[in-house]
Amino acid sequence: MPMTIPTGSDISKTVVSTKDFVPTPQQYREIYKVAGDLRSRLIISMGLSLGWRIGDFAKIRKDMLPDLDQDAPIPFELITEKEAVIAKSFLSQETVDMLKEYLPTVKDNPNPYLFPSNGEGHFDTESINRIIKDLAAKAKIKIPKRKRLRFHAFRKRFLSECANLHIDVNTAKVLVGKQVEKDMLTYLSEVEHRESFIKAHERLRLTKTPMRKTTESATELEKRVDRLERMLDMMAALSPKTKTKAEEILREQGVLDTGKMTFSQMLAQIAEIEERKQREEYTRIIAENNNNH
Repeated sequence: MPMTIPTGSDISKTVVSTKDFVPTPQQYREIYKVAGDLRSRLIISMGLSLGWRIGDFAKIRKDMLPDLDQDAPIPFELITEKEAVIAKSFLSQETVDMLKEYLPTVKDNPNPYLFPSNGEGHFDTESINRIIKDLAAKAKIKIPKRKRLRFHAFRKRFLSECANLHIDVNTAKVLVGKQVEKDMLTYLSEVEHRESFIKAHERLRLTKTPMRKTTESATELEKRVDRLERMLDMMAALSPKTKTKAEEILREQGVLDTGKMTFSQMLAQIAEIEERKQREEYTRIIAENNNNH
């Protein structure tokens, strides 16, 4: 039977999607500056270093922490609750320094959690989100309409910086504890995890913002690139199978006209295709969970 739905009915209303507001690194620094207590500062620093989901973060116990007397960044691993995969994360030097200052304040508390509640449990997730929102308001950071600021923004900012730095997307997933295909895990080394974290943290650092300077001129850089291209083309000439393999890879990706391309041009084309795939994957994983609480 035909139905008439009254204007203004809940059924006829359009559901507006709420998306996350993700502060920039500078805005996080401003939030950090207005944090008056050590616990709040540690939540910001540690949340930004780890990029974990709030459920995993809130349940960190004191006995889970690694030896803080190691050279930073210090590896900190966890089997995530949602995906049951290992997050191979790191604690930055500034986070380690804050932990050393914070731990004595909860040392005698029988509650096992790093961020204890007044009872026997952990600090609840709603309170953690409230701290972040209150600090953002105190720092006078304007959150656009229909957007929200929550702990999950730490994870999105970390992944966004990894994308900006062209860090391999699978390495970024491992650092924050996201599922990676098993056949890819064999190609990801511990050294690469550490180096990638250092690169990302340099952009996310809260207490200092070092600028990397290069003394190499544009002309010198052009000469190095030109020399490298010639070396690659010579390598292809000495080993025709190498060039043939590059042609096969490009054909699989729909690039058929490779006859006039040098080996270095082929490699550049393959790299461009891979970069596009990585950008698409980063876009997907950063956008996910927008409507999850």
